Amino acid sequence: MNVLIYMNESDFERLTETSTLWADYSERHWTKKRDRFETEAGEVLSFEWTTAYWVGCSWTAVILAKSYLATMGHDYQIVWDLGLHDNFETFGWVVLTNYKTGTR
Repeated sequence: MNVLIYMNESDFERLTETSTLWADYSERHWTKKRDRFETEAGEVLSFEWTTAYWVGCSWTAVILAKSYLATMGHDYQIVWDLGLHDNFETFGWVVLTNYKTGTR
């Protein structure tokens, strides 16, 4: 059974804790930190995506983000960020995609 959830761009933005350009910074920043990210088994971390959205440690937020992007016709890659906040909590899940919200 599938569940239909209604989301708009504002809802997607509220799911995210922060975002940044990915491909533009990959050459001089993210490729140097590739060991900070874990991919699904067998996947290769791609630096071709345009945007990275951090959604925290909740898999629920990942499911909602994936569902929204798929519905909007956008591909994505999900990775785990091993980086830590100042309080030593992990940054959590990152959604890499070519989708850009109107404000990010």
